[in-house]
Amino acid sequence: MNQMPYWEILAYDNPLERQKWQTICDSFEDIDIFFFPEYAHLFELHGDGKPYLFVYHQSESDLAIYPFLKRPIGELDNFHTTIADYFDIASPYGYGGYLRNSSNVNMEIFANYFNNYCQSQHIVSEFIRFHPIINNALYAPQDIKITQSRETVTIDLTNDSNTIWKDFEPTCRNKIRKAINNNIKIVKDDNYDNLKNFYELYIKTMYRLKAHKYYKFSENWFNSLRRLLNNNNALFHAYYKNNIINSAIFIFCRSYIHYFLSGSLFEMRQLAGNNLLLYEVALWAKQQGFKYLHLGGGYQPNDSLSCFKSSFSSKKTKYCISGVIHRSDDYNYLCKLRFPSGEFQGHDVFFPLYRFPQ
Repeated sequence: MNQMPYWEILAYDNPLERQKWQTICDSFEDIDIFFFPEYAHLFELHGDGKPYLFVYHQSESDLAIYPFLKRPIGELDNFHTTIADYFDIASPYGYGGYLRNSSNVNMEIFANYFNNYCQSQHIVSEFIRFHPIINNALYAPQDIKITQSRETVTIDLTNDSNTIWKDFEPTCRNKIRKAINNNIKIVKDDNYDNLKNFYELYIKTMYRLKAHKYYKFSENWFNSLRRLLNNNNALFHAYYKNNIINSAIFIFCRSYIHYFLSGSLFEMRQLAGNNLLLYEVALWAKQQGFKYLHLGGGYQPNDSLSCFKSSFSSKKTKYCISGVIHRSDDYNYLCKLRFPSGEFQGHDVFFPLYRFPQ
């Protein structure tokens, strides 16, 4: 038995460590899908790095965990001939960060152990996406600079159905009535029979919005999502005259359900199918015992997507991020390689700066 306190790293690639990762997650009273090994692996399949879990054991019962994806810096075009065996890490897409199972866990000691690990593994920097509802940014180590990226929207499902309805903005309620009058039908696709339809809607939506190529997930990736998160996801469609006009995938765990990825027929937007879909999913989720339906936020503060989501709830949650530099000399060297002329002013909000797109 290890002497307390101690830390360990669990790798997804190792089946025994992967099982231990899941077992540790299962032991947490308050946790979400973003901390699970299969979720991290899903984004390994998207090319985001190899999944690991850092575990800090303060005592037999008090511990903290931190899932991350580890990426080789040498894979970048600027650096493949000049630097090898250096890495950076990031939370998987969505939300994550540190999670402790007790307020007794000393996060300063956790941070010290983790920094030592990063130094030994040539990890130059890390990018952290905190969980807006669990609000784990509150107990981040003191040296970690936290930035609020934007607000996200959450429907409180612990309220009764009438209170949930009244918290919708009047325009949102009117659109739901309009969708009902238009005979829009919401269907839960239990067997994912129409996943291909969802994918076509999703990709068309991404191209219409001129989304970054990162968000253009492949059809195989969506099949992997269904398989890897088998008991933690659901697919819903809005039908108009037997045609799917809106589709959305929701992921969930314990108290939380998230509006994850969606697609819509732009030419059918006036039918307000998406409003009805989210309303009926909220009622379904409440019936299933979830406490929070997290809609997320927009691409920018107060953009059209943010305003749409805000019409469903007055409850706002803070999405916080942090960029941490573990090896400052290496970080500065990489930034100089990326910007040989030193002209990175205006880009310095991007983190890590040396990964600023070409």
